[in-house]
Amino acid sequence: MLRYSLRRATPQDASDLQRSCWQQWETDIIAEMLDRVEKFAAKGRGYAAVSVCDGQVIGYGQLLSWAKVVEISDLIVAPAYRNQGIGTALIHHLIGVAQGWGKTHIEIGAALRNTQALALYRRLGFGEDRLLHLELGNGLEPVVYLKMALGGDGKQNDDNTSASENAWLSTQSRRN
Repeated sequence: MLRYSLRRATPQDASDLQRSCWQQWETDIIAEMLDRVEKFAAKGRGYAAVSVCDGQVIGYGQLLSWAKVVEISDLIVAPAYRNQGIGTALIHHLIGVAQGWGKTHIEIGAALRNTQALALYRRLGFGEDRLLHLELGNGLEPVVYLKMALGGDGKQNDDNTSASENAWLSTQSRRN
């Protein structure tokens, strides 16, 4: 069993994140992202976490609070550490932070082609909310945003059904 911990991310994690998770990005870009989250955090509207195994940063996720919803974004786990519960732990951790802020809804997005991430988010109780076309570095791509209503236990309300979610996503993918 893999032993890892979660802690608050800091701008000093940029080079470790570049080595383990975002090799295609320059360290300065990652540092700017971490600085932006710090600025949101100073206003009580941002938080970022890293997962650490044997002193190595192996995952990242951030939470930004908007007017009506909190968004989990930039969630990533180093390829060698995927499918071991780290992404799930990061998401649960970020959901807990959002609940502490008193938010009622949380959302997360993934490129439509990232079927593994979308399956994880659905399994954790997120339901499809909307489809946007966003620039992700290689031109416009369809991005599915999934949403969860936060109750006292952090679980999604019972108003979303898996069948309707799957039908919506199927419809959206045929349109594009």
